Amino acid sequence: MVRGSNRSFFGRYGDEASALRSKLSPSVTAFLDSITIVDGVDIPFFFWDCVFGEAGDAALNATNSGPRFLTLYPTYSGMASKPAGLVYDQRRHAAVVALDMFDLDFCTRQGDDFQLVIIEDLWHPLETVLTNWIHLIHIGKVAAVAPDVDDYEALGEKVGPWAWHTYSAAQVASAVAAFDRLTHAIEQRMTSAGWPLPPLPEDEKDAHLLLTDANLDAASVPRECFVRSLLTQVRRPRFRTIAPGLLVPLDAAAFAASQTFTTMAKANNDDDDDNDDGDDRKNPQTEPRDPVIPPVLIFQAADGRTAHLGWKKSRYEVVNPFHPQEFALRDDQRVPAGLYGESVSRPQPGSAEEGFRLVLPFAVGAPHGSGWEASARKSGGERLEHWTLADLFQHGFKPFGGEPWRAQRLERLLDRWRELVEDGVWTVGSGGVEGSIDTFKNANYGEQWRDYWIPPTW
Repeated sequence: MVRGSNRSFFGRYGDEASALRSKLSPSVTAFLDSITIVDGVDIPFFFWDCVFGEAGDAALNATNSGPRFLTLYPTYSGMASKPAGLVYDQRRHAAVVALDMFDLDFCTRQGDDFQLVIIEDLWHPLETVLTNWIHLIHIGKVAAVAPDVDDYEALGEKVGPWAWHTYSAAQVASAVAAFDRLTHAIEQRMTSAGWPLPPLPEDEKDAHLLLTDANLDAASVPRECFVRSLLTQVRRPRFRTIAPGLLVPLDAAAFAASQTFTTMAKANNDDDDDNDDGDDRKNPQTEPRDPVIPPVLIFQAADGRTAHLGWKKSRYEVVNPFHPQEFALRDDQRVPAGLYGESVSRPQPGSAEEGFRLVLPFAVGAPHGSGWEASARKSGGERLEHWTLADLFQHGFKPFGGEPWRAQRLERLLDRWRELVEDGVWTVGSGGVEGSIDTFKNANYGEQWRDYWIPPTW
């Protein structure tokens, strides 16, 4: 428990703070009057943000637009070169989290009268932003830990008392529920159209589950990770294609054979330690978690379609989204296209094992110098301006905090796909969702980008 005397913002900073009242809207004044600040305690208010600073500095650090925009909680100093923070617009009574001053370019624009205009979809009521932070604590993505606990491999990134976990049990449960909702939506349309559902195998143990631990061991999937937890809990779909041109892994042997990156990670993670009983498999109860989690191919593209992830955009930029230092590919190397779980180095800041990368066998977005503005967009509204193979359905700017490169959550993708099925954008036939993987090219054309876009959240 944090100890110390509690005072309001104005009580803490006295006359200096009171002199600012004329610059504050009534709602901001009421907020600062009601919150409590603990004297003598300098810990971050949340994972990304510091406590209030000096009354005329950190607490009310206005942007170039004057007192309209206030920085209520500045970004923790080690997280940005030019820290911004939780910024509040007094005119529109809305807030956004911009870790860096440069991030403000993604959530504002210059209006016709040269005044700064906020992008409405990215700004929310202050209570919505703070409630979102509370949600991250409730689901275990962010946790408060004791000061002397400093196990980065177990906790992930740590800022003050706050630890950012690579994933949580609640996130696994919500992703399982999203998977099963999508499965139900597809099967319901199959039966409504008169297509019989194939029976489950009667001679297999756990036939109602998609994959077993033994199946994932054979595919070299790490013993404790988000993807393993998901795939061993979801029920086995009774169809072949879960999205256009993407196959459900109904054949465990084919699933193992399709993996490119898991064996690469296993070689990196092996430390030649054996259990006393001679079993060389890691015991999740006694062994540390693998520090590098590889991208696991969950839904492989049909017809053997591949992606050229070894290609380099430039001397320093590659299209491979999977930690090129651990999963380096030859310039001419191709991998199976499809939906992959996110690649994570567990001590790395902002890790998201619950994330995904949809690796396509073709580029989405506009080529450099083409003059063509492709319509495909990220959640933050940014167009996919460069040829990209793995950015469809991804975040971009995060209005509740976080780096733009952090992967979108798999549960949100599965729910988006379910909506496309329920809305009839994707049709269902005897084998599941119809169409080839080329269907995803529609994201580049006209208003169809909205079908291949996930609204912004954390």
